[in-house]
Amino acid sequence: MTIAAHRLATALVERLKRVVPQPFMLEAIGTNIQLSAAEGFLFVMPCDWFETDDRADAVLLELAAGNLLNCVQDAIARETTKPWPAAQGTMPSYDTRWDGTSLHCWYGPSEQKAVISLAAIPLGSVVSPGR
Repeated sequence: MTIAAHRLATALVERLKRVVPQPFMLEAIGTNIQLSAAEGFLFVMPCDWFETDDRADAVLLELAAGNLLNCVQDAIARETTKPWPAAQGTMPSYDTRWDGTSLHCWYGPSEQKAVISLAAIPLGSVVSPGR
């Protein structure tokens, strides 16, 4: 199978934008993911390279999600000077898990003790049509 970059970007953004605090805005624009705030762009993460990478789909999904979780967390923590998504104390780690059919993403010490868990991303929702 081949990951469709725009589908993956959209799936990741749909889940993560629900937990990103105001005034931050996370958007999927074509095959890119963009985080911005009132002051302007904080980062743009291109996803188009997933379509040509020859690694396994599960590896690509975990890599993409982990990179995004990290970038969003770092940008928000840097801008707010708070350990987002925690209100205080130590910044929670982020992680992903592939269960064979879906990707699970969270912030926290473990999936069971997550500060924030995102809805699972089924592989079928991010593969190129007809694959």
